Amino acid sequence: MKEGDAMLSITNYEGTLTEALVCRGKPVVRKNIDGLFELTLDASQHDNPHSFNLIAEEGVVEAGGFKFRIKQLQKKSKGNVKSILAQHIFFDNVWQRQECTNGGHKTFDEFATFALRDTNWTFTSDFNEDGFIDAFGNGNIVKLVNQICEAFECEYEITSNSNIHFSKMLGPDNDFVYQYGENIVELSKLVNTDNLRTRISAKGKDNLVVRYTSPHATKWGIRDSDDISDERFSDQRI
Repeated sequence: MKEGDAMLSITNYEGTLTEALVCRGKPVVRKNIDGLFELTLDASQHDNPHSFNLIAEEGVVEAGGFKFRIKQLQKKSKGNVKSILAQHIFFDNVWQRQECTNGGHKTFDEFATFALRDTNWTFTSDFNEDGFIDAFGNGNIVKLVNQICEAFECEYEITSNSNIHFSKMLGPDNDFVYQYGENIVELSKLVNTDNLRTRISAKGKDNLVVRYTSPHATKWGIRDSDDISDERFSDQRI
């Protein structure tokens, strides 16, 4: 992505405020055939008097028509600059699980439809064939999509803010790594919400299920973690 290709904007996590965003230097997008799609940029308070406070964890940056959620945030005192790493909103689906299973011999379309059910995401593909996935389900949606790709030896790319495309060959891997400049004399604050989860379920003996919801769910919403299973537990203790 080149500087000036498209207007940037920032929206707070609650979705109530949106402002234009001016970045320092060039924003960088990393997109590869493994599905990784992320944005990095620096923004100063001087260039963003109205939007600087909106640059916060879990906020959404829109660039080139794509939406990216801020997952890592570093605030530098020198020049009052924030550096962000944001992932495309497709990866919000790690918070949502398909609880039941629908495995066995099925078509690709059947597996993909099951993985994305009850979401606002659709899919396209340039193939459809039969395959086998044992006990498919009981996992978050991103994990299930990757499981489909492994079983059918295909790849996927994010083509919009609500669609992914599967293909046997998307092209060469042209991704690269962005590294922040080093400055050992400046103060900084680093925030990382990659592993933020607000609900977890534990399964024990005789179909015992215990579910814990964090009080932080009132702020961040329900974000399911992978289940924990342990047959040693047979009753619930509070």
